[in-house]
Amino acid sequence: MYNDTMNSTKERWKAEYRRLYLADLKKRSPVWYADSPQPDVYLVWPKVKTANGLTKAICNFLKWNGHYSNRINTQGQARTKKIPKYSLSSGKVEYLEKVWHTKSTTRRGTADIDSIIYGRAVKIEVKVGVDVMSEWQVKEKERVEAAGGLYYLASDMEAFYQWYISTFEADPDFYTTPEGY
Repeated sequence: MYNDTMNSTKERWKAEYRRLYLADLKKRSPVWYADSPQPDVYLVWPKVKTANGLTKAICNFLKWNGHYSNRINTQGQARTKKIPKYSLSSGKVEYLEKVWHTKSTTRRGTADIDSIIYGRAVKIEVKVGVDVMSEWQVKEKERVEAAGGLYYLASDMEAFYQWYISTFEADPDFYTTPEGY
């Protein structure tokens, strides 16, 4: 029974992901879509068993559903600078490379995905496999929830899809009426 439920959930999110992709493609390129015999052959499925792939799949799902979705990069940046140096032995100018790291200006613990779903601020942290939330991420989760936002820890696409449906699609009118705000 459990495997049947898992398989049906997996098939439902994949079918919905494909449907949303095709609807978005039709909206962006209606002439090409009408002329293409099989527009879904261009659908590239993200590798949802990796954090990067799962993050991309969730962002696409939300964007294609008409929600705001933004992937947040919290790591800093490696910067390089070439420094000219004259070589006495060869008589040529050689370049040394100086490398340094610029820290990110994003607060530590910020969730991987920033989104707005039916007018509600939603932060989504992606953890796949044995990866767990850091103390900074736990504190950020508490801040978001204290401010009235939603925070979700995504570990796989099936669970995210179930959470999305149960949270937002069970009563979509709630989020589109004054009572829902």
